[in-house]
Amino acid sequence: MRSLAPLDLGPLLRASAYARFPVVLGERLAGILPRDEAELAMKEGRAPKLLPAVSAEPSQNIERLQAKLIASEAGMVVLVDHPDGRVLGLVTLHDVLRAQTSMARDSDP
Repeated sequence: MRSLAPLDLGPLLRASAYARFPVVLGERLAGILPRDEAELAMKEGRAPKLLPAVSAEPSQNIERLQAKLIASEAGMVVLVDHPDGRVLGLVTLHDVLRAQTSMARDSDP
């Protein structure tokens, strides 16, 4: 998402069932917008408050990524191409659990 204007929030929330959205303002990752905060801000006619974004580069190891994920208020880590760089994707706790479950299943004799 690139705008926090109330006119832009409504269509975004109607078009998506996601609970959290990374916000890029200008060319910089500005934070994470929780759905409930977006809805409340629209109702109150104010700018929404963002949670701090936790980011990582794809080259970081899984242990470091897991530590960042645990520390994230939003429950997600935003993958970027370099510090303060372009957003590449998101990693959530569910992603890590699915990967671990898959690896455990594949290694089971």
